Amino acid sequence: MVMLKKEDGYALIFVMIILSMFIIIFPVLLNLSYNQFCISRNYEGAIKDHFLINGVVNILLQDVYEALKEKLNKQGYIRKKDLSLLSKKKTLRIDGLTIKYEIKDVVDESSKININKVDKKILKSLQGVGDLLAQKIISSRNFKAIEEITKVKGIGEVNSPSYQKIKRYITIHSDKRININTAEKLVLESLTGISSSLAQRIINHRPFDRIEELTEINGIGEKTYSSLSDYIKASSKNFTVSFLIHIKEKNIKYESSRILTID
Repeated sequence: MVMLKKEDGYALIFVMIILSMFIIIFPVLLNLSYNQFCISRNYEGAIKDHFLINGVVNILLQDVYEALKEKLNKQGYIRKKDLSLLSKKKTLRIDGLTIKYEIKDVVDESSKININKVDKKILKSLQGVGDLLAQKIISSRNFKAIEEITKVKGIGEVNSPSYQKIKRYITIHSDKRININTAEKLVLESLTGISSSLAQRIINHRPFDRIEELTEINGIGEKTYSSLSDYIKASSKNFTVSFLIHIKEKNIKYESSRILTID
Protein backbone atom coordinates (compact mmCIF):
# COMPACT_ATOMS: atom_id res chain seq x y z
CA MET A 1 0.00 0.00 0.00
CA VAL A 2 1.35 3.38 -1.01
CA MET A 3 1.55 5.90 1.84
CA LEU A 4 0.71 9.55 1.10
CA LYS A 5 3.37 12.02 1.88
CA LYS A 6 2.64 14.47 4.68
CA GLU A 7 2.48 17.38 2.19
CA ASP A 8 0.02 15.46 -0.03
CA GLY A 9 -2.23 14.91 2.95
CA TYR A 10 -2.30 18.61 3.74
CA ALA A 11 -3.10 19.40 0.11
CA LEU A 12 -5.99 16.94 0.10
CA ILE A 13 -7.40 18.40 3.31
CA PHE A 14 -7.10 21.90 1.84
CA VAL A 15 -8.95 20.83 -1.32
CA MET A 16 -11.68 19.21 0.75
CA ILE A 17 -12.12 22.40 2.78
CA ILE A 18 -12.33 24.51 -0.39
CA LEU A 19 -14.90 22.15 -1.89
CA SER A 20 -16.95 22.19 1.31
CA MET A 21 -16.90 25.98 1.40
CA PHE A 22 -17.92 26.13 -2.24
CA ILE A 23 -20.82 23.72 -1.63
CA ILE A 24 -22.00 25.93 1.25
CA ILE A 25 -21.44 29.31 -0.41
CA PHE A 26 -22.59 28.51 -3.95
CA PRO A 27 -26.35 28.32 -3.13
CA VAL A 28 -26.05 31.59 -1.23
CA LEU A 29 -24.34 33.29 -4.16
CA LEU A 30 -26.87 31.79 -6.54
CA ASN A 31 -29.74 33.11 -4.41
CA LEU A 32 -28.16 36.55 -4.19
CA SER A 33 -27.67 36.62 -7.95
CA TYR A 34 -31.28 35.58 -8.53
CA ASN A 35 -32.55 38.24 -6.11
CA GLN A 36 -30.39 40.85 -7.83
CA PHE A 37 -31.78 39.75 -11.18
CA CYS A 38 -35.37 40.04 -9.88
CA ILE A 39 -34.67 43.47 -8.40
CA SER A 40 -33.18 44.62 -11.70
CA ARG A 41 -36.17 43.27 -13.63
CA ASN A 42 -38.63 44.93 -11.23
CA TYR A 43 -36.69 48.19 -11.37
CA GLU A 44 -36.67 48.07 -15.16
CA GLY A 45 -40.44 47.42 -15.11
CA ALA A 46 -41.03 50.29 -12.70
CA ILE A 47 -39.11 52.66 -14.98
CA LYS A 48 -41.15 51.54 -17.99
CA ASP A 49 -44.40 52.04 -16.03
CA HIS A 50 -43.22 55.49 -14.94
CA PHE A 51 -42.57 56.61 -18.51
CA LEU A 52 -45.82 55.02 -19.67
CA ILE A 53 -47.86 56.92 -17.07
CA ASN A 54 -46.03 60.17 -17.83
CA GLY A 55 -46.78 59.67 -21.51
CA VAL A 56 -50.49 59.24 -20.82
CA VAL A 57 -50.46 62.29 -18.51
CA ASN A 58 -48.92 64.36 -21.31
CA ILE A 59 -51.60 63.15 -23.74
CA LEU A 60 -54.52 64.06 -21.48
CA LEU A 61 -52.99 67.43 -20.53
CA GLN A 62 -52.53 68.19 -24.22
CA ASP A 63 -56.23 67.39 -24.79
CA VAL A 64 -57.25 69.86 -22.08
CA TYR A 65 -54.73 72.46 -23.25
CA GLU A 66 -56.02 72.42 -26.82
CA ALA A 67 -59.66 72.63 -25.69
CA LEU A 68 -58.96 75.60 -23.39
CA LYS A 69 -56.80 77.32 -25.99
CA GLU A 70 -59.57 76.98 -28.57
CA LYS A 71 -62.14 78.46 -26.18
CA LEU A 72 -59.90 81.38 -25.28
CA ASN A 73 -59.10 82.10 -28.93
CA LYS A 74 -62.76 81.91 -29.90
CA GLN A 75 -64.47 83.80 -27.07
CA GLY A 76 -61.66 85.32 -24.98
CA TYR A 77 -62.88 83.95 -21.65
CA ILE A 78 -63.60 80.67 -19.87
CA ARG A 79 -66.88 79.95 -18.06
CA LYS A 80 -67.51 77.39 -15.34
CA LYS A 81 -69.72 75.60 -17.86
CA ASP A 82 -66.78 75.38 -20.27
CA LEU A 83 -64.65 73.77 -17.56
CA SER A 84 -67.30 71.22 -16.60
CA LEU A 85 -67.58 70.11 -20.25
CA LEU A 86 -63.89 69.15 -20.22
CA SER A 87 -64.50 66.27 -17.79
CA LYS A 88 -64.50 63.06 -19.82
CA LYS A 89 -63.31 59.45 -20.09
CA LYS A 90 -61.08 58.10 -22.83
CA THR A 91 -59.49 54.73 -23.72
CA LEU A 92 -56.08 54.28 -25.34
CA ARG A 93 -54.47 51.07 -26.59
CA ILE A 94 -50.68 51.01 -26.46
CA ASP A 95 -48.46 47.90 -26.90
CA GLY A 96 -51.32 45.55 -26.12
CA LEU A 97 -52.34 47.50 -23.01
CA THR A 98 -55.78 48.99 -22.46
CA ILE A 99 -55.25 52.37 -20.81
CA LYS A 100 -58.24 54.29 -19.51
CA TYR A 101 -57.93 57.86 -18.35
CA GLU A 102 -60.55 60.08 -16.83
CA ILE A 103 -60.38 63.87 -16.59
CA LYS A 104 -62.28 64.28 -13.34
CA ASP A 105 -62.17 68.03 -12.89
CA VAL A 106 -60.70 71.22 -14.35
CA VAL A 107 -60.57 74.22 -12.02
CA ASP A 108 -59.68 77.81 -12.82
CA GLU A 109 -57.09 78.88 -10.23
CA SER A 110 -58.13 82.52 -10.73
CA SER A 111 -61.55 81.65 -9.39
CA LYS A 112 -59.89 81.47 -5.97
CA ILE A 113 -58.15 83.79 -3.50
CA ASN A 114 -54.35 83.84 -3.77
CA ILE A 115 -53.14 83.62 -0.15
CA ASN A 116 -49.70 84.90 -1.18
CA LYS A 117 -50.91 88.08 -2.89
CA VAL A 118 -54.33 89.41 -1.88
CA ASP A 119 -54.71 92.07 0.75
CA LYS A 120 -55.83 91.64 4.34
CA LYS A 121 -59.40 92.71 3.67
CA ILE A 122 -59.94 89.86 1.21
CA LEU A 123 -58.22 87.27 3.40
CA LYS A 124 -60.32 88.04 6.45
CA SER A 125 -63.51 87.50 4.43
CA LEU A 126 -62.76 83.75 4.31
CA GLN A 127 -64.82 81.59 6.65
CA GLY A 128 -63.24 81.53 10.09
CA VAL A 129 -60.47 83.99 9.17
CA GLY A 130 -60.81 87.27 11.01
CA ASP A 131 -58.57 90.31 11.26
CA LEU A 132 -55.93 88.73 13.54
CA LEU A 133 -55.64 85.48 11.58
CA ALA A 134 -55.48 87.34 8.28
CA GLN A 135 -52.49 89.29 9.61
CA LYS A 136 -50.79 86.04 10.70
CA ILE A 137 -51.28 84.63 7.19
CA ILE A 138 -49.71 87.74 5.65
CA SER A 139 -46.75 87.47 8.05
CA SER A 140 -46.22 83.81 7.05
CA ARG A 141 -46.42 84.35 3.29
CA ASN A 142 -44.38 82.69 0.56
CA PHE A 143 -46.47 79.53 0.73
CA LYS A 144 -45.33 76.84 -1.74
CA ALA A 145 -48.59 74.87 -1.42
CA ILE A 146 -51.97 75.79 0.04
CA GLU A 147 -51.53 73.09 2.72
CA GLU A 148 -48.71 75.18 4.21
CA ILE A 149 -51.29 77.63 5.53
CA THR A 150 -52.04 75.02 8.22
CA LYS A 151 -48.69 75.99 9.81
CA VAL A 152 -50.25 79.34 10.69
CA LYS A 153 -51.39 79.18 14.30
CA GLY A 154 -55.16 79.27 14.41
CA ILE A 155 -55.86 77.57 11.06
CA GLY A 156 -55.60 74.00 12.33
CA GLU A 157 -54.25 70.86 10.67
CA VAL A 158 -55.06 69.62 7.15
CA ASN A 159 -58.01 67.56 8.43
CA SER A 160 -59.32 70.28 10.73
CA PRO A 161 -62.78 71.80 10.08
CA SER A 162 -61.27 75.30 9.83
CA TYR A 163 -58.91 74.33 6.99
CA GLN A 164 -61.53 72.22 5.23
CA LYS A 165 -63.87 75.25 5.12
CA ILE A 166 -61.40 77.39 3.18
CA LYS A 167 -59.25 75.02 1.09
CA ARG A 168 -61.53 75.06 -1.98
CA TYR A 169 -61.40 78.87 -2.07
CA ILE A 170 -57.63 79.43 -1.84
CA THR A 171 -54.71 79.09 -4.25
CA ILE A 172 -51.10 80.07 -4.87
CA HIS A 173 -51.30 79.67 -8.66
CA SER A 174 -52.72 82.98 -9.83
CA ASP A 175 -52.12 86.69 -9.68
CA LYS A 176 -54.15 88.60 -7.10
CA ARG A 177 -57.02 89.20 -9.56
CA ILE A 178 -60.19 87.10 -9.30
CA ASN A 179 -61.96 85.87 -12.43
CA ILE A 180 -65.54 87.14 -12.33
CA ASN A 181 -66.57 84.50 -14.89
CA THR A 182 -65.58 81.49 -12.75
CA ALA A 183 -65.38 82.59 -9.09
CA GLU A 184 -67.84 81.13 -6.61
CA LYS A 185 -70.23 83.38 -4.75
CA LEU A 186 -68.23 83.42 -1.51
CA VAL A 187 -65.09 84.49 -3.39
CA LEU A 188 -66.97 87.29 -5.15
CA GLU A 189 -68.27 88.45 -1.77
CA SER A 190 -64.67 88.90 -0.61
CA LEU A 191 -64.32 91.83 -3.02
CA THR A 192 -64.83 95.36 -1.76
CA GLY A 193 -68.42 96.54 -2.07
CA ILE A 194 -69.82 93.18 -3.22
CA SER A 195 -72.68 91.98 -1.04
CA SER A 196 -74.30 88.55 -1.21
CA SER A 197 -77.11 89.82 -3.46
CA LEU A 198 -74.67 91.68 -5.71
CA ALA A 199 -72.46 88.58 -6.01
CA GLN A 200 -75.52 86.64 -7.17
CA ARG A 201 -76.29 89.31 -9.78
CA ILE A 202 -72.73 88.99 -11.11
CA ILE A 203 -73.17 85.21 -11.42
CA ASN A 204 -76.52 85.66 -13.18
CA HIS A 205 -75.00 88.16 -15.62
CA ARG A 206 -72.16 85.89 -16.76
CA PRO A 207 -70.26 85.64 -19.05
CA PHE A 208 -68.31 88.89 -19.22
CA ASP A 209 -66.10 89.69 -22.20
CA ARG A 210 -64.51 92.57 -20.32
CA ILE A 211 -64.48 93.57 -16.66
CA GLU A 212 -65.97 96.95 -17.62
CA GLU A 213 -69.26 95.16 -18.26
CA LEU A 214 -69.72 94.95 -14.48
CA THR A 215 -71.06 98.51 -14.58
CA GLU A 216 -74.10 97.18 -16.46
CA ILE A 217 -75.22 95.44 -13.26
CA ASN A 218 -77.63 97.32 -11.06
CA GLY A 219 -75.75 98.29 -7.88
CA ILE A 220 -72.29 98.58 -9.40
CA GLY A 221 -71.59 102.17 -10.24
CA GLU A 222 -68.38 103.86 -11.34
CA LYS A 223 -67.15 104.23 -7.76
CA THR A 224 -67.63 100.55 -6.89
CA TYR A 225 -66.13 99.48 -10.20
CA SER A 226 -63.12 101.73 -9.65
CA SER A 227 -62.43 100.06 -6.29
CA LEU A 228 -62.70 96.61 -7.92
CA SER A 229 -60.89 97.00 -11.23
CA ASP A 230 -57.41 96.16 -9.92
CA TYR A 231 -58.66 92.96 -8.26
CA ILE A 232 -60.71 91.34 -11.02
CA LYS A 233 -60.38 89.96 -14.54
CA ALA A 234 -62.51 88.13 -17.10
CA SER A 235 -60.03 85.52 -18.32
CA SER A 236 -57.45 83.10 -16.93
CA LYS A 237 -54.38 81.09 -17.83
CA ASN A 238 -53.74 78.73 -14.88
CA PHE A 239 -55.90 75.65 -14.37
CA THR A 240 -55.72 72.57 -12.16
CA VAL A 241 -56.50 69.32 -13.98
CA SER A 242 -57.45 66.35 -11.77
CA PHE A 243 -57.35 62.93 -13.40
CA LEU A 244 -57.29 59.15 -12.96
CA ILE A 245 -55.31 56.66 -15.06
CA HIS A 246 -56.17 52.93 -14.99
CA ILE A 247 -54.07 50.22 -16.67
CA LYS A 248 -55.92 46.98 -16.00
CA GLU A 249 -53.25 44.58 -17.31
CA LYS A 250 -50.69 46.03 -14.90
CA ASN A 251 -53.11 46.60 -12.04
CA ILE A 252 -52.14 50.29 -11.99
CA LYS A 253 -54.42 53.06 -10.74
CA TYR A 254 -52.79 56.45 -10.74
CA GLU A 255 -54.68 59.49 -9.49
CA SER A 256 -53.15 62.95 -9.43
CA SER A 257 -53.50 66.58 -10.53
CA ARG A 258 -51.38 69.01 -12.51
CA ILE A 259 -51.26 72.77 -13.01
CA LEU A 260 -51.79 73.62 -16.67
CA THR A 261 -50.75 77.04 -17.97
CA ILE A 262 -52.24 78.37 -21.20
CA ASP A 263 -49.74 80.56 -23.05
